Amino acid sequence: AVVGGWETTLKSLNPGDVVFCDPPYSDVHYSRFYHVLETLSRGLPVLVSGTGRNPPFAERPPSNFSRRSSAKLEAKNLVRLAADGGLRMVITFPVTPQSNGLSAAAFAREARRVYRYVELEEVHSVFSSLGGNGGNGLRPAREKRTERIICCYH
Repeated sequence: AVVGGWETTLKSLNPGDVVFCDPPYSDVHYSRFYHVLETLSRGLPVLVSGTGRNPPFAERPPSNFSRRSSAKLEAKNLVRLAADGGLRMVITFPVTPQSNGLSAAAFAREARRVYRYVELEEVHSVFSSLGGNGGNGLRPAREKRTERIICCYH
């Protein structure tokens, strides 16, 4: 396991390694759903109390993928660092533009600049908002979603 940002992780890998990337889709800096896995991975007992599903703000890491002003550069840097390291990469991302300004097309464009082979596959699925309120009609709990799987290799 590597503790650190994506750059630290990619730099710790060897040429030919496969990287699976599922970058943030949202302009929200910390998904309220991530903390469950992070809490379990700490292996320590925790007191569950209070309202909401998020840890304290100090424990919510920010991401340049979640800043609309920096998300495109972050995507470019991710793809280029992986390619420069000789890594094979699989990226999943929604086809439609997301609130952070990115879409699968942005990753595919950049990958085609630095990888010899880029293969695309679309996957149609039903996405769960894990708590969306379908009763009000504004935010259904389940949405049809099309994602693209982008496979990159030299």
